[in-house]
Amino acid sequence: MLLFFAACEERADLGGTPHCECVATPPAATDGSGAQDASEPDASGGGPDALVSDTGSDTSALVDAPANVLPVVYPPFCSDQVKDGDETDVDCGGHCPPCGPRMGCVIDADCSKTAAGCDVASGGCYCDEVAFICVHSHCIDHVKDADESDGDCGGATCILCAVGQTCASDADCAGAACDGVALACAENQCADHRQDGSESDVDCGGTCLPCATGQHCHSNIDCAAGHVCNASKVCT
Repeated sequence: MLLFFAACEERADLGGTPHCECVATPPAATDGSGAQDASEPDASGGGPDALVSDTGSDTSALVDAPANVLPVVYPPFCSDQVKDGDETDVDCGGHCPPCGPRMGCVIDADCSKTAAGCDVASGGCYCDEVAFICVHSHCIDHVKDADESDGDCGGATCILCAVGQTCASDADCAGAACDGVALACAENQCADHRQDGSESDVDCGGTCLPCATGQHCHSNIDCAAGHVCNASKVCT
């Protein structure tokens, strides 16, 4: 450190602190005779005043610094063992920590996503829109939400939908048949206005009724009696 300060020609006071920072003196230009031209501006464009040291006011330092994550502070009424304030149950809901299963709620946000008894895999607890209590899954909250295709059915985690309920694909329906026109679950794939299952054309062929002339087929068995499946895979 002693050698370092000896090499410095000037030291800038850093905001009145007991510490100083060495400031390098920019080389002065010469006119060829060896005399220095003090009026020559600094190469950085700062001129003679450019010798002022950076005092750490650069805002980039604030951007690069890790953000302080403060713990959540709940209102005092969230721990008084009484249902008060905007709580939906004792010391939970509203501006307090979310509630667990079978506790009162008004909206889904009042219910915990991770509390014991909540189905974390399906998104945690939801607020039942009939009973207004937190239930362990969105699949039993009496409303269409999350990835359901209809109220409490369809999607990746709920039960399959019954005939007539809304669907997005065959996978939403108990009969594996989502009507391509009505977008409602049909009784079976042979009556869902789309080609699916073993069908060779829409609702015909395979295990469904034989196809009419002009409809596609896989073999003669897909075509109505007296008709054959030609080389273009069409009943003739």
